Amino acid sequence: MRLSAPILALALAGAVPLMAEEAEPVELPRSAIEWLRLPHASVEVEEPVPVRPSRSVETQPLPTLEPDALGLLPSRATGFPTDLWGLSTAPRIVQRIEAVRATGVPSARTLYHRILLAQARPPRGSPGQVLTARVEGLVKTGALEAAEAMLSRAPRPDATTARLALELGALTNRGDEACALIEQFPEFAPDLSWRVWCSARDGRWVDAALTLETGLVLGAIDPVRADHLSWFLDPEFFDLSEELPLPEPMTALDFTLREAIGLPRPPGDLPLAWLYADVEGQRTHRARIAAAEALVRRGDLPPPVLFAAYRQERPAASGGIWGRAGAVRDLDAALMEDDGILAAVRAADEALAPLGLRTALAHEYGAALAEIPAEAPDPTVAAWLLLDERPDAARAWLPPVPGPTARVALALMDPTAEPLALPVPRTDQESRALAIHDALLGPATTLPAVAQGRLGEALLIALATLDAGTEIEAQDLGEALSTLRAAGQLNIARRIALETLFQDALP
Repeated sequence: MRLSAPILALALAGAVPLMAEEAEPVELPRSAIEWLRLPHASVEVEEPVPVRPSRSVETQPLPTLEPDALGLLPSRATGFPTDLWGLSTAPRIVQRIEAVRATGVPSARTLYHRILLAQARPPRGSPGQVLTARVEGLVKTGALEAAEAMLSRAPRPDATTARLALELGALTNRGDEACALIEQFPEFAPDLSWRVWCSARDGRWVDAALTLETGLVLGAIDPVRADHLSWFLDPEFFDLSEELPLPEPMTALDFTLREAIGLPRPPGDLPLAWLYADVEGQRTHRARIAAAEALVRRGDLPPPVLFAAYRQERPAASGGIWGRAGAVRDLDAALMEDDGILAAVRAADEALAPLGLRTALAHEYGAALAEIPAEAPDPTVAAWLLLDERPDAARAWLPPVPGPTARVALALMDPTAEPLALPVPRTDQESRALAIHDALLGPATTLPAVAQGRLGEALLIALATLDAGTEIEAQDLGEALSTLRAAGQLNIARRIALETLFQDALP
């Protein structure tokens, strides 16, 4: 149903009683906001829906720094110097941040988040550019609470921070401050659509309707979005069997409106930020699991949240999501009963590893498996223990003479390890193991970018290379890990190496 866009005077005529007693009744055209035709009707404002407390993000005030220097993690927490950006310019840092797709192994994404959240002196260039890129990078990986915390510390609001705050507010249902900002500074609103949404969110339905009518008259609101806003404001006057066309491109506001009025989601994988409410809100069990899987596999969500979703209810069916939930519950039962543990481990690995969730499994069950005596080698248990950095326990589950990938992995976790004598690689995995060995166990190298004071830029270039994940070329892997080592990030480089070797393959 398309809103007809009557002129603003007609909308006002419906909202303001006629002054002259002798005025003849006027028959107004039907408006999508039908109750505007009732001049004496009271507008009922619903009580606000309580928002569930969310996982907290701790912040520390840093009031004297420029916007690009803001961060949640001090140098002692990140291991980065305060001159992380060094001689790099703001536009160059923005380019490097945007080039990272964050599709690598989990620890590579962890390092990316650490860079985005780090406190550091601002790079040379326009204030605020890097802050915007950092917030957008956090949103890209679904880290909405961290993005909110970063954005809340921006000292000077502007149109860019207002847009980001509105998008975050729409996706998290915490838009009060963003809406208050554009109420105070209307020029910061990206367009009138957001003014409509904020007015409705605040219970000012008449203001929302009039703003929508005005936007249509002025051509300031896209017709497809206007249909969504109209349905959002007054769903009773729309046919529930009707489906509105998908906006192109779909924005955070479009998605929020469609969710609110119960319209289908677009096909394909959704941006991770749009899945936030599925985990936090009152969604179906299946939707919570699906969102948690995506956010652990490709984003920022801690694995325990996923396993809590798996365990929350009994699987409603078999196969797919329910099969994975069942495998986790079966493994829990096997560990509790001390019966059939190895079979349950293999079943869980077969169910979750193809989705890139073996590392999550390892962190969830590594401590329990480390307590089980090994009766015979088992590559699945060994892989989980290596991924959870338990070398002594892993060694018991490996063959008496481990293969080259396992030897490299064990050496990575041995602070006294010397370089190994490795055979000529026969497989891609062995080639990567050799590259890891040379980068992290061989002689350290000094990189020009680090020596030239471009540490942050060098790290971001390495992370863009690591976006290839477990399919990365051996030479690229070695160069990226060498960069991390030269930048003082040896521990996380080791974890990236282990995950590259064993997230999709066994020792």
